[in-house]
Amino acid sequence: MTLQTSNSLLSKFSHILKTRASAIQTATFILIFFVTLAGTIPTQANANCRGKDLRKALSPEARAQLARQAAAIPFSQGNHWIASRNGQRIHIVGTQHFGDARMHAAMRHLRPVIKSADVVFLEQTSAQMEAGSVFFEENLHHYLLPKGTTLPDLMPSEDWAALRVVASVLDIPSHIAPHVQPWVYSMIFGGSQCNGRGITAPRGLDDRIERFAARNKVPVGGLENPGDGIEAFSGRPLRDQVKYLQLSMRSRGENDDHLITLRESYFDEKLTEGRLLTQQLRFSDQDISRREALRLLNQLNRGLLDTRNRAWLPVILRQKDPVIFIAVGAAHLAGKNGLLSLLKRKGFDLQQAEF
Repeated sequence: MTLQTSNSLLSKFSHILKTRASAIQTATFILIFFVTLAGTIPTQANANCRGKDLRKALSPEARAQLARQAAAIPFSQGNHWIASRNGQRIHIVGTQHFGDARMHAAMRHLRPVIKSADVVFLEQTSAQMEAGSVFFEENLHHYLLPKGTTLPDLMPSEDWAALRVVASVLDIPSHIAPHVQPWVYSMIFGGSQCNGRGITAPRGLDDRIERFAARNKVPVGGLENPGDGIEAFSGRPLRDQVKYLQLSMRSRGENDDHLITLRESYFDEKLTEGRLLTQQLRFSDQDISRREALRLLNQLNRGLLDTRNRAWLPVILRQKDPVIFIAVGAAHLAGKNGLLSLLKRKGFDLQQAEF
């Protein structure tokens, strides 16, 4: 998405919201809307992507070590698994939220499975995501700092000065920008010029699955409600939010490589390799110990992945339909707290299937 297009959309959205909300609600929601829409601070076109798969630069020894590390993690390979128990079959598909032309091939394999399912579950349906504005308006405390606390109080003056420029680009009024929680800004600095690939780049696998299910009259539901994942960001201590934001502001050069590494490892059905490698390298160009960097990353992952996986499990176990299709971000599958391990501990037999 170009800077011109992004600013145009923000301008139009700002005009609409200003007729419906207070200044502080409007400004913050514009920022949330932009993060959701673009996933990045305004950048040049995706054609300028210079990211590369970092696995290819590894020596044979380092590559073998990475493979061994991944193999030690439960269910580290595969994007499509079938969990079976007492005659019930649950298809669990790991998705990528940004689109890629290679998803056409994946959908060729998945369409018959979706069509035969009694119900499809996503993290959230498109209707639920569209209803997210209601959650926002009723839960501003997740997005705004506590009364009496501002970002200039929490971070060095030079970092705040740089952040003010970002807020200005996003049309956030100067008297409101200091009150936005650090995690919101961190999402912007986590963006990349390599988000989608192909003419249908905006359509991630989740979207394609939901559309196909709807066309074939297969019921679609959500495993969680709008806003359920927000506390993974806002629930962290402010000092950690600020530290993560500062590191993200100074490390944007690595985002393209990391996204491409994750994307390529996903289509190799070895996402765990990509996640391990990018986590080992994340913030490595900053003055921070690996122990502290991993603490911050693991803290976020526990909230985004582990906590939500555990919350989804009862929803899944309540379903009595013979064939269920579940599509969630691929990072939710692997690991001792991944969905697949949780289902295995409940007595399900797990078998990898074609993706």
